[in-house]
Amino acid sequence: MTTALSSWTHRLTDVSERGLEVRRSATPEERAAAAAELDLLSCDRLDVDYRIREMAGGRYRLTGRFVADVVQACVVTLEPVADHIEEELDEEFWPEEQIPKSGAGLEAEQEALAATIAEPIESGRLEVGRVFYERLGTALEPFPRKPGAELDLEAINAASDVRPAGPFAVLAKLKKDE
Repeated sequence: MTTALSSWTHRLTDVSERGLEVRRSATPEERAAAAAELDLLSCDRLDVDYRIREMAGGRYRLTGRFVADVVQACVVTLEPVADHIEEELDEEFWPEEQIPKSGAGLEAEQEALAATIAEPIESGRLEVGRVFYERLGTALEPFPRKPGAELDLEAINAASDVRPAGPFAVLAKLKKDE
C-alpha cells in the first residue's frame, strides 16, 4: 500500500550495530497528502523520533514516538475540530518467511491473536513511514465533535416528515392506494 509517507524507508544496511536514530518532520507535501488520504481538513504537524536496532534472527525493532496536529470536520456541524496527538510506537520487522501464515478455523484465529504481529521486511527495506501513517490513522478521533455541538433530532424528524413505518402503516397505505 502506497501512503503519504511511503518514502520513509531504510535499507537494512543503513542500520549499524549501534542502531539507527532518526528525527524527521513531514514536509508540507507529505502532510497535505496524509490529510487527503485520511480525510482530514489539514495535518499541520507530523514530527517523529525513532530508533531502529537489529535483533536476533534478522529481525529489527522500531521504537519511537510521533506528535501530530490535525484538523478534522465535526460530525455534527462540519466545523473544524483541532486535535493534538502524541503516540508511542514499538514495532518489530521480520523477514517475510518468519511471519506466521494464518490457517483456517478457530484454532488458527486463536493462534494468530496470540502471536506477535510483525511488519514484513520487504526487499531489504524497513517501511517505517507506513507504520507511522497507520498509527496516525488509528489515533484519529473516529467521530470528532466540536464542544457543545448537539444533533437536534426533533428538527431533523420534522424537516424530513418521518412517519412511523410498521407493518400496519404499510398495509394502510396499500389499502388507501387501491
